[in-house]
Amino acid sequence: MAADSQRAWRFFPYESPYENQRAAIERIHDALDEERDVLFEGACGTGKTLSALVPALEFAREEDKTVVITTSVHQQMRQFVADARAINEHEPLKATVFKGKASMCHIGVDYEECQVLRDTTKNLVEAESEKRELEAAQGDLLDASQAGEADAAEARSAVMDELDAVEDELEDLREGSICEHYYNNLTADTEAFYEWLTTDVRTPEEVYDYAEREGLCGYELLKDGMEAMDLVVCNYHHILDPNIREQFFRWLGRDPEDVITVFDEAHNVEGAAREHATRTLTETTLDSALAELEDADDPRTEKATNVVSAFRGALLSTYDDKLGFGERERVGEDWEDLEVANPEGRDDLTLAFLDAYTGQGIEGDVEAALALGASLDREYDRKYRDGETQVRKECQTLQVARFVESWLADGTSGGRHPVVSVCRGPEG
Repeated sequence: MAADSQRAWRFFPYESPYENQRAAIERIHDALDEERDVLFEGACGTGKTLSALVPALEFAREEDKTVVITTSVHQQMRQFVADARAINEHEPLKATVFKGKASMCHIGVDYEECQVLRDTTKNLVEAESEKRELEAAQGDLLDASQAGEADAAEARSAVMDELDAVEDELEDLREGSICEHYYNNLTADTEAFYEWLTTDVRTPEEVYDYAEREGLCGYELLKDGMEAMDLVVCNYHHILDPNIREQFFRWLGRDPEDVITVFDEAHNVEGAAREHATRTLTETTLDSALAELEDADDPRTEKATNVVSAFRGALLSTYDDKLGFGERERVGEDWEDLEVANPEGRDDLTLAFLDAYTGQGIEGDVEAALALGASLDREYDRKYRDGETQVRKECQTLQVARFVESWLADGTSGGRHPVVSVCRGPEG
């Protein structure tokens, strides 16, 4: 097996390894070949990153897989880039660093707004393409009609009707909200970008600067270029957050079993994983949801209010009960956890919620709150798409309803640890 693992040295960029680095590289290559996980530690400067990258890249090339190296430490990303560039000079590979949209957006919108802008922009480009096709078709039919073809005039009339409808659609789309950077992605020749991307190990900052100069969206270009990569450097949350991970693997064009993941600073994984598994809801969100419901003209409002109001009241009464005499005044600006879990049965917050609820049925009212929240969210989405609002509003009712639904569903889960946290707000 050790003889086979000599293949891994193709990606080692230096003349000789550190002490123990050779053994680590060969053992990791063997472990990958046998589909085993590997956990190892070493002092700073002992070449741990290369010890993992070198055999991972070789195995990935042999087996048609992608290597993802992830960390929670920004400084380490720079080291990964340096290592990857050294490897690339020694043995060509395609590698990049991926960051989230928030740090790469050229117009400073959040994820929800970006999604809306992306959809409307794509609709605009598709409508423009359809218009060009219809214009070409009506021109051909006009020539055919003038040449005496019997059915050409009638067919051209139908095409002209379609063309009028598309032009009306285009007028509406152009009056709405679009992203000019993403529009250029869809309409310009971006081949030069992808050639540039794969000639070196590019950082998000370099991608952003390139795209900014060309009027493009670097984030969307980088997403589309991920499938070509042998190695991707990213943050923990791209792997640990279930929703992001699913999208991330889709951008890679890989199933989970075709990704070799290297976790750097692995002692931080537990805390990061726990953070990504945590669902939170604030008193401020509950207040915003109640205000939203007051303005909603919908027959489901009463049922939704039953849920939101009862949960807010339960939250306040729970932390009031947990804070002993004089403790409320000592609460500072840092979050302080209050235990609400019980050894057996429901937690204190759930019990307080069940006691405060006065509707006809919690399950039905939660379903009504979810449906109403989804309806309001669609309306906010429509208004932003149509240019009626400058910001894509978030539906607070939907956030609360989803949280309450999951809180009740997970109430008896053994892997769940409910906590109420308090801190002093700006108004005391």
